[in-house]
Amino acid sequence: MKYLFLVLVMLASSIALADETEKTFVMFCGNKAALEKMAAEEGFTITKEDLLEMNETRAPILDILKNGAEGIERQLELGNSQDTGAFGVIISCGMIDQVKDLIKKKGCFDLKTNKVVKDKGGIAACAEIMAKLPR
Repeated sequence: MKYLFLVLVMLASSIALADETEKTFVMFCGNKAALEKMAAEEGFTITKEDLLEMNETRAPILDILKNGAEGIERQLELGNSQDTGAFGVIISCGMIDQVKDLIKKKGCFDLKTNKVVKDKGGIAACAEIMAKLPR
């Protein structure tokens, strides 16, 4: 529940300025230490279960970053099998697009390994997807 509240706060505030972009980056791509620090500033403590749930939430983003168009295709197939269609791809690509400059600089952390995942075509593939969406 704490994690859900934190995600909702972050998504609601992600429309704001550079500081909010940094917070969004920490939430969806930051390392464990940065997440724990941000949670502490909000009055929360992140548990192992929270980290596992966060890593699961990040899995589509990491797949797309690691594999570009192949990752997008895999996420579309997953969405079709779960009756969510392209929703996961749109959300993941929206997050990637929002924090792409920070991903280029810092990468995106896999919380299971706490190792950085560098972009290997995901940012460009998402830019293509996002450009096709109606505005």
